[in-house]
Amino acid sequence: MNISYSFGVADLLHIGHMQAFEKAKAQADLHIFGLIDDASVMAWFGQILSTFDERREALSGIKSIDEVVEQKGFDPIANLKELRLKHPNDTITLYAGKNWEHLISPSALKALNIDVSFLPYYEKLSLENILQNLNEQTKIVNTRNTLVSTKANTLLALQGLLTKSKIEKILVVTPRELSDSPQALYEKVLKTFGKGKIVVRSSCSREDGFEKSNAGFYESVLNVDVSDKEAVLKAVKTVGASYLKADPDFDNSDEQILIQTQTENIAVCGVLFTRDINKNRPFPNKCFLYP
Repeated sequence: MNISYSFGVADLLHIGHMQAFEKAKAQADLHIFGLIDDASVMAWFGQILSTFDERREALSGIKSIDEVVEQKGFDPIANLKELRLKHPNDTITLYAGKNWEHLISPSALKALNIDVSFLPYYEKLSLENILQNLNEQTKIVNTRNTLVSTKANTLLALQGLLTKSKIEKILVVTPRELSDSPQALYEKVLKTFGKGKIVVRSSCSREDGFEKSNAGFYESVLNVDVSDKEAVLKAVKTVGASYLKADPDFDNSDEQILIQTQTENIAVCGVLFTRDINKNRPFPNKCFLYP
């Protein structure tokens, strides 16, 4: 009997999977598919859309697959050893995508008398490309409503939407304004805030983005007295200069610097997370608070 064995995650089934299944079945009397377990997929990719049982159920309806078995990890050798014990005299061929070639041990296959056939990898619909495409679509959507942008733009967009929260008064300036006329910039600050304390914060286009958050990377200056001109201008200069830390050649001239009234008499403060950044799944409604 001719037996073929293939394996994979099969989380988002697409035409590339179907072509691989059909290729593996074409010359085989029995095609076995090793479905990788949930724990291994999570450890490798950091996220998964369908559980093992859901993925197995989807595969069970595919005509070119005769049997679905669990494969622990991404190395198929353990399952192939069991398969060879059950079928000592049959021809066994491993079908694997080229992207798994680094996981296959030629010497182990030779010892088991198992041939290998590497299938072309359907790069267009790889899991990585699917996720990247979804992120690109998210970018397109969000550039229309401006809710995901720089720190300053996000706060400005939210100001008109929040009904049960308050965003402190906002002024956006740039390093160019400081360079062109420090006096004019200070007068703008004085006119906006009048008196009291302000915080001068970063709002660089290179932070709070889809690729990088750069959280805490740039400077923020707290407890700046509006009446102290030198302190205000120094704070703006400090934040603007911090944009050059990673790239001295970066043109920061028109990058935003966010100035806000500094909140005082705080009972608790912290950060509310809605997503787990490691696995991109809903965070379990926790808020880190600092007294």
